[in-house]
Amino acid sequence: MKVLSNSKWGRLISLFSASEEQMRPTLTKPFKQDGYICATDTHVIIRVAEHLIPEGQYKYEVLEKPSVEEVMPAHNPKFSVSLSELINAFVISGIDYSTTTVECHECDNDCEVEWKYTDEDGDEHSRFMECPCCNGTGYVPNAINRYCRIEGNNINAHWLLLLFSVMSELSVCKALVSRGSKSQLRFNLAEGVDIVIMPTAKVPDTYKTPVKIKTEKI
Repeated sequence: MKVLSNSKWGRLISLFSASEEQMRPTLTKPFKQDGYICATDTHVIIRVAEHLIPEGQYKYEVLEKPSVEEVMPAHNPKFSVSLSELINAFVISGIDYSTTTVECHECDNDCEVEWKYTDEDGDEHSRFMECPCCNGTGYVPNAINRYCRIEGNNINAHWLLLLFSVMSELSVCKALVSRGSKSQLRFNLAEGVDIVIMPTAKVPDTYKTPVKIKTEKI
């Protein structure tokens, strides 16, 4: 596993934090818990052992809840997922795996959309306001409305992009996967580095059929 700087770890871990619009203020930044630096938006979690992260500009406050350990499956891998197979699935799905965000197609990166209202007299009123899809940033999570399939589990492709980003930065070519009691998947990248992703129960019919990611039995 490649050794990363404090700033590089900080940027990677922060990718997993909740946005301010998700109304979980305690989860909008990474936190320290039980000897690990963690981040989650409640759909995906990253947990990195403190000793792997050098001292530097990124500092972390202790947070006791939610308990990451409670949702972390035991390390009992049944199969593995390779970096190359993730890339292959992204290519087949038409996903640009070089970025975790893309320009918002709802506002065309203008950060605003036009709202219209017709009153009882038939007069039309309009006003430009902050885009509700990107919250005025001009960008949205890449592949957030796309899915892939791993061992019978439908996984949001954006969460897999985050997994891919960490694997790439660490030069890890294969992740060992364990399954939890609620079907959550634990991707062990190296000793002290884990990512947990919660599968989606059902993919909406309006979305494309999930691309199956090949795995290797252990």
